[in-house]
Amino acid sequence: MAGFETTDRRDFFDLAIGNVPFGQYQVNDRAYNKLGFSIHDYFFAKTLDQVRPGGVIAFVTSRYTMDKQSPDVRKYIAQRAELLGAIRLPNNAFKANAGTEVVSDIIFLQKRDRPVEIEPDWVHLGKNDDGFAINQYFIDNPEMVLGRQTSESTQYGRQDFTVEPYEDLDLGVQLKQHRPRKKRSASLSENIQRVIDLETVRARDKGIAYERWATNFNSKAASKSLLYLQTSYGGSYEKLAQAADEMSAHSRALSGQMTAAQKRLEEIDVLRRHILNYAHTREVFQQYKASGYSKKFLEEYRQEIETHRASKRAFNELGLKKLPSKKTLDAEYSQVLAAKKSLYAAYCEEQRKLKELLVHRENLRPYLAPQEPQTQRRKEQDER
Repeated sequence: MAGFETTDRRDFFDLAIGNVPFGQYQVNDRAYNKLGFSIHDYFFAKTLDQVRPGGVIAFVTSRYTMDKQSPDVRKYIAQRAELLGAIRLPNNAFKANAGTEVVSDIIFLQKRDRPVEIEPDWVHLGKNDDGFAINQYFIDNPEMVLGRQTSESTQYGRQDFTVEPYEDLDLGVQLKQHRPRKKRSASLSENIQRVIDLETVRARDKGIAYERWATNFNSKAASKSLLYLQTSYGGSYEKLAQAADEMSAHSRALSGQMTAAQKRLEEIDVLRRHILNYAHTREVFQQYKASGYSKKFLEEYRQEIETHRASKRAFNELGLKKLPSKKTLDAEYSQVLAAKKSLYAAYCEEQRKLKELLVHRENLRPYLAPQEPQTQRRKEQDER
């Protein structure tokens, strides 16, 4: 038996199930300190590394994993795992064994093969019918909330979101009826464009009628591409092929710029969290230092001291001698985020144009492209 921070079984487990601890403090784990995540977010981040690609995570967690204002942790998770579904439990789900009335979620995730640049709807919040900010997933899938969405008075005298149970329904029965399901993926026949190879048709001896139909099918596709070639590139296949190569290179460059922008956003977010943690724990650490690094003081304020040290280590790793102000970081974050959104819009448009261009190039290649050695042609096909 050992602490989770000592676990190191990367890409090992098929399934991870748990009830993650909740708290506004960090776990001292060198590989994850730079993220600046609180303990509940840290459990998600590390577990994603411990399960294998395709592995599933089923975690019970506070509703604030899905509902917190900042989307940063959810985006980190979404880039590394697909949300299979989530179930929101009523506020009395753990009253019997924990004595608390809090809204909790069961979240189901499936690890991706690799991190991807993605920002699905569930990363963000929306407003429910009562005007409370909750996760967009539960707005789009209200049947996954197992109770009445309503409000309650907090200890600070304001109204906050909660989920009250249905008195006449058994929670266990509801859970059995609300199993998160992945949306059905399109079948292979729905997704794959069938390319008719005349040589294959002949080899199968389908007959002259089928061969004529196939020839007509290919001719129609080529005719559309010839019209495109004439109107867009003056009939020059070489110009079309060159444009496709240049657009592919530009698309890769845009993708690289988006990746760099995302990396900087993550760096800024981590730095902001560390600066905030550092400020909140600075006084306690000064008292610890004044006590002569008393062991008794350390045991009493271990969480604050470890958080403070983690922030200082992060500053040292970043080579910061002077901490930037929150205003400076917020301004840079907004600027980089706006640039990234602009890059993404340009990238999507570039991909749309590139797809069209590549289709026409491939339709015309058999007729207009210079003859290529068979081995070179096969190599290009393998690379695609």
